[in-house]
Amino acid sequence: MNDFTISIVSWSDKQAELYSIRRAVFIEEQNVPESIELDGLDPDFIHVLASDKNGRPIGTARMDRKGKIGRMAVLQNHRRRGIGRQMIQALMEYGRKNSITDFHVSSQVAAVGFY
Repeated sequence: MNDFTISIVSWSDKQAELYSIRRAVFIEEQNVPESIELDGLDPDFIHVLASDKNGRPIGTARMDRKGKIGRMAVLQNHRRRGIGRQMIQALMEYGRKNSITDFHVSSQVAAVGFY
């Protein structure tokens, strides 16, 4: 049994939670400039949010309407528990229900082995 939940969410409803994860992983941990991380496209994407058993945000990813998945981030102390895999599965399941048939992952070179 997982001690986390995975939900499909909208940017407008969960922006603070989604951004808090991406800020911690991409901006603070990986030193990605905030101007690159916040590209202004988030309202147009489908988002997934992983939360711990207390409802705290621990992971996120996004997918465009053509099936491109990116901005995958899991907080450091929650990695290697299958959260990323389940987030991708949730996005793909949502996509299939909404006529998306091809999926693509946008990733940093260092993260390719994860996929």
